[in-house]
Amino acid sequence: MKSSRDFYIKAKTTLNKDVWNNTKCLPKPEIMDTDDMKKSRELPKSEMSKNPQFCCAFGISGACEYAEDCWHCGPSISEKSLFLNASIHMKWEYIRRRHMVRLLTRLGKYCKLQGKNAKEYSYLLESVCVLVCRSTFCKQSVSTTFVEKLVSKGVMGDAYGVEHALVMYKMCYYSLIYKDSREVDKLSMESVMLGLKLAFILSREFRKLHEKVSRLLAVMYAYSEDYSTPERVSGSRYASYFHQSSIGSYFNSFFFSQDQNLILVDDLREVLAPRSLTMLETSVSKFFDMLPEISILCISMLDGDSEKLLKHLLPRSSTSVWIMISKMSLNRRPMLVIRPICEVFEDIVKANPSLVGNWSCPWAHKVFDKIAPCLRRILEEDNKLVQSKMESQKMKKARRILDKNLRDLLRDMEGKWFGSWIHLLCGEWSDNQDFDATVEEIKNRLTKDALVDKNEKLCKKPVILVLDNDIQMFPIENMPLLINKEIYRMPSVGGIIWSISKHKRSAEDKTVVDPWDQTAIDPRNCYYLIYTDTEDTKKCFEKWSKTYEFKGRCIDWSKSRDAPETLGVDTLSKLRDELKTRDLFVYMGHGDGRKLIQAEEIRKMDSCGAVFLIGCSSGYINYSKSSVPDGAPLDYLLGNSPAIVANMWVVSIGCMNLFTTELLQTLIDTKLAEVVACNQAAYEKVDDNKNPNKRKAEDEDNGSTGLCIHKRNLGSSFIKAREIAGRNKSYKDIAATVVYGVPVYITGNNVNT
Repeated sequence: MKSSRDFYIKAKTTLNKDVWNNTKCLPKPEIMDTDDMKKSRELPKSEMSKNPQFCCAFGISGACEYAEDCWHCGPSISEKSLFLNASIHMKWEYIRRRHMVRLLTRLGKYCKLQGKNAKEYSYLLESVCVLVCRSTFCKQSVSTTFVEKLVSKGVMGDAYGVEHALVMYKMCYYSLIYKDSREVDKLSMESVMLGLKLAFILSREFRKLHEKVSRLLAVMYAYSEDYSTPERVSGSRYASYFHQSSIGSYFNSFFFSQDQNLILVDDLREVLAPRSLTMLETSVSKFFDMLPEISILCISMLDGDSEKLLKHLLPRSSTSVWIMISKMSLNRRPMLVIRPICEVFEDIVKANPSLVGNWSCPWAHKVFDKIAPCLRRILEEDNKLVQSKMESQKMKKARRILDKNLRDLLRDMEGKWFGSWIHLLCGEWSDNQDFDATVEEIKNRLTKDALVDKNEKLCKKPVILVLDNDIQMFPIENMPLLINKEIYRMPSVGGIIWSISKHKRSAEDKTVVDPWDQTAIDPRNCYYLIYTDTEDTKKCFEKWSKTYEFKGRCIDWSKSRDAPETLGVDTLSKLRDELKTRDLFVYMGHGDGRKLIQAEEIRKMDSCGAVFLIGCSSGYINYSKSSVPDGAPLDYLLGNSPAIVANMWVVSIGCMNLFTTELLQTLIDTKLAEVVACNQAAYEKVDDNKNPNKRKAEDEDNGSTGLCIHKRNLGSSFIKAREIAGRNKSYKDIAATVVYGVPVYITGNNVNT
C-alpha cells in the first residue's frame, strides 16, 4: 500500500511540474508575447489564490475573476485567440488530468482489494476534484455535498466523458452498498439516481461501462419504489428501458452505421443514446412508441456489482447469480422480473477418459458455469465423440445418454429458473378479440373431457429474444413449454427496430404483408451452395434443383478446403450477386461458409434474403477472444438479412440433411391461395370486430374455436421441421438449431397456383 501511495505521489509531482501549470498561462485574446506569459507564471501564490476554486459555469461558486485562467472557461478563450501555443497547452492539460484520474482509480482499486472502502471513497472524491477544480496545484478537496450540487446542476464534464462516468458510477454504487454504514459519507438517494443517469449519458460510447450502469439502473427501478422519483414515465418503463440498454449496445452502433440515409436511424440513435439528462425522459417515451407489436423478451444474468447490490438488499438470499427478464411490445405495459437462481445444476455428465479431443468454449464469462456446469460438459463430450473413431453402436449409445442429460437439464431449468414466470416467454394472442372465445372453449373441454393437449398450437404471435453474453449458448427455445412456439433471436432491441423498419413492405399489398408484421420471402427464389464432401447432401440438392428449379453450385470441400481463394474471382462475385438478389440462400457444408465469402463483404451488402447456414457451429458467436463479438449470423444481420437459421454447435450430417429437407418442403408446400386467404381473413377481422354477433354466428357455423392452425411463416415451418427431425435424430443436434432475425412470412409471387 505504501509503495502504491508513493508511486502516486511521485507521479502527481511529475504531472504538477511548472510545464503543466495552467494558472495564469493561457493567452488573452489580445497579443501576448513570450515574456508576458513567463511573467504571468511567476505570480506569487497569494495572488493566485484570489481566484475562486470552482468555475461559475457550474453555478456553484462566484463568477470567475480571470476567465482566461479558468480551466473550464479557458478552452473557448484559447479557441478565440487562435494561438497555437494555447491549443497545445489545453491538449496537454487534458492528458495531464486524465492520467491523474486513472492513477487515482487504480489506487482506489488497490484499497478495495484490502477492504479499505472508506479510503477508496476518498480517492473517488479526489478524482472529482481533479476533474472539476480550476487548478490542481494547491491542496484541495471536495465534499459529498459538493458532488451532489454538481449532479443537481447536470455538470457533464464532456472532456473526460468516460472518466467522469466511471467516477460517478463508483460513487453511486458505494452509496447504495454502504447505505446503512457510517464509514462512508454517502450521496442522497435522489443524487444517486441523477448521478447514475448522468453516467448513463456520458458512457454511451463506452460499451462495457454503459452496460454496467444500465444494469444497475434497471435493478434499482425494478427492486423498490423507494428508488423511483416522481416522474411522468413509470418505473417499469425505466427499468425495461435500462435493461434492454444493457444488452447488445455494441451492435446498435453497427446497425446504425449501415444505413446513414434512413430517417429512422437518427431518431433511434437519439432514443437509445440520448445526449443530455433533459432528453432522457422523452427518449424513454419515444422508445416504447417505436417498438413493434411482437413481444420482445430481454434476458440477462446478474453478477458482479448488480449481484452484490441485490445481495445487500436481500441479506438472507444465499444465491450468487440472478436472472433478469423484461418483456415489452407496442401499446403494452412492460414487465420486468428479477429471480434468484439458488439451484445449482451439478455436473451429471461422466467424463469418458478414452475420448480425446480439443474443444473451444464459445463463451468467455463463467457466470453460466456457476449454475449449469453440465452444459459445458455435454458439449465437450459430444465434441470428443465426433473426433473419435468409436464404433457406430457405442457412439449411438453415448449420444443417447448426452441427449437425455440435455433434455433433463432444459426441463429442470424451465421450472427452477423461470418458475411461475415462464408464461412471460410466450407470445401474445394474435387476435385479442378472440381471447375470451378461446378461454370459453378450453373451459368447455375441461368440463366435458377433462383433457387438453398441452402441445396444441394455439395462434400466438412470435417472440424475439434478446440475450446477453452469459446466456447466448443456452437453447431456451427447446424448453418444454417453448418447443412449439415461434421464437427468434436478435443481439439488441435497437437492431430489431432497425431490421423491421428496413424490411417493411407496403400494407396495401395484402398478398405480401401479414397483419402481424412485415417481412416476406418467396422460398422458390432460392440459391444453394454446397461446400462438403458428402454425396448424400449433393444428391439431395441436385434433386431439389430439378424439381423446383433451384439455382446453385456444389464445391468439392476436399479440394478447396485449404485454399478457398482458388475458387476464383468470378465465383465469389457471383455469390455476392446471388445473396443480394435471391429471397433465400441455403448454405450446406462445413462451418459457416465465411471461407468462401468474407465477413466484410457480407456486412457491406445493402440487401440480402433469408439465409440458412446448415453447418457445424455456423451460429457460433464468439465472445471469448476479444471484446468484439464475432459470428456469421451477426454478419448477415448487418448485411440486411431478415432471418438466419444456424447451428450453435457441432451437429451430425444426417440430422441436418433431414432437417433442411423438411424445412424447405414445408416452406414450398405453403400455397399462394392459402397465404392470400389467411392474410385477407385477418384484415377482414378488423371490420368483423365492429359486428361481434355476426362473427360469432359465422364461427359457430364453421366450427371455429378462434384458433389458427395454418402455418405460413418461417418460424412455424422451422418448428415442424425440428419436430420431424427430432423423432429420428439426436436431440442435441436439433437443440443446436436456432433462428436469428425477425419474423419472416411466405409470399407466393412466383408460385403457379
